[in-house]
Amino acid sequence: MKAKHYAYLAGLIDGDGCINASVAKSGESTWYRIHLSVNSVRRNVITTLEKWFGGKGKQRNRSHYKQGYIWEWRLVAKEHTKEILKNILPYLVIKYDQAELAIQFLNLSGNCSDERENLIREIQRLNQDLDSRERLVDFDNNKWPYLGGLFDAEGTFTVRKDNRDSYIHYGIWARLGNKNKQVIDWLKFSFGIEAHDGIDAYYWPLPYEREKKEKFILNLLPYLITKKDQAKVLLEYIRLGDERNPQKREELFQKCFKLNHPESLLEVTTLRN
Repeated sequence: MKAKHYAYLAGLIDGDGCINASVAKSGESTWYRIHLSVNSVRRNVITTLEKWFGGKGKQRNRSHYKQGYIWEWRLVAKEHTKEILKNILPYLVIKYDQAELAIQFLNLSGNCSDERENLIREIQRLNQDLDSRERLVDFDNNKWPYLGGLFDAEGTFTVRKDNRDSYIHYGIWARLGNKNKQVIDWLKFSFGIEAHDGIDAYYWPLPYEREKKEKFILNLLPYLITKKDQAKVLLEYIRLGDERNPQKREELFQKCFKLNHPESLLEVTTLRN
């Protein structure tokens, strides 16, 4: 497996994933467990993770989702989980501390229940804490696959359509929403773009200028899985420039709208070699 695959997984885990720490008790016996998971409304990202890293994907009923279910990928095996954690550790921004502690836990051997308990409880605490340690690290070229994972988890590529008094206005959105300021600070550090404060999250946009936005999407495109086709639609829209072509803009609006709804998704399961 290449570094870009681990960087992509790190972005997914920082976005829609979790480094889970759990305790189970039966009578006088206690079990402690670490496992990785990623949730997505898109099956294609789950099947891709199975192919790259093993583990198991499963559909789970979730009534609060529009389609009534969610796809979950889990990696439970101890040695495999430890190997994956070691490889994604350099690329984690939000969940770096949890990964460090999880590796410590998985390296334990023998009877050390107090240490196991303390590590599990600290990981659980960190999973509830949005104020993780700031980590402004340059991933070099692997910042793009990390961002691909983050966008597949929490990003939006949308063609907008606004009905105004005497005409229809089309435009595009390309942004990432996240509640954690540390990842927003990392995005500014890595790409030089300021985020906007929202009501319940920070929103980090792509460059404003048309040419810079096009170049940015072209850099990101090879590392997207679930949002690849949406990003391609935005490229088509951007390349219309100032051309007055309402029929084409409506076509791109309809295409992107369908792609952003799971029942109309096209399966995209490949990442550039």
